Amino acid sequence: MRAGLVLLTVLLFEAFAFPLDTAAPTWHILDTYQQPQGLPQNSVYAILQTGDGYLWVGIKGGLARFDGALFTVFSARAPNQLRASEVQGLVEGDEGSLWIATHGGGISRYKDGQFTTYTRKEGLISDYPMSLCRDTEGAIWITSGTGVSRLENGAFTNYTVNQGLADNDTWDCCATPMVVFGWALAMAS
Repeated sequence: MRAGLVLLTVLLFEAFAFPLDTAAPTWHILDTYQQPQGLPQNSVYAILQTGDGYLWVGIKGGLARFDGALFTVFSARAPNQLRASEVQGLVEGDEGSLWIATHGGGISRYKDGQFTTYTRKEGLISDYPMSLCRDTEGAIWITSGTGVSRLENGAFTNYTVNQGLADNDTWDCCATPMVVFGWALAMAS
């Protein structure tokens, strides 16, 4: 399991002062958000800013949306939201949707204020996804301990070592012109 961040900290990199300066860059903490400042839970697993400006924070207690002043929380405790409250990964989809990987609850799509959940029942390879990424064609890739799923046009295609993965236990993915997967000790593209 990936270790969570203890704090959500906003940093600013100061690189504009002297372009030819070879000194180490300086970081300034702008704000720190923990429970006293409204962050619902201090174990942060994923952070994403979407095109509409919201900052989304995947936490052990669900999903928090930050508008610059307040956090709004979405979790499995509320009806018609997430199936599980530990959010492992986030990625922005097409048309302003947000995709959420939850530990034990599959993946969920948040669009226009509504959640749609996909689990093994709908074809997802595992209900315990570890991360998400979106490729250049708009497909969503989901990693897990049992392989990788690709969601495109509402249909899942699953990949394991039988289809050429180096290992079924995939921890992370990153989409560049190609999709790169990470394991405990290796990477492949």
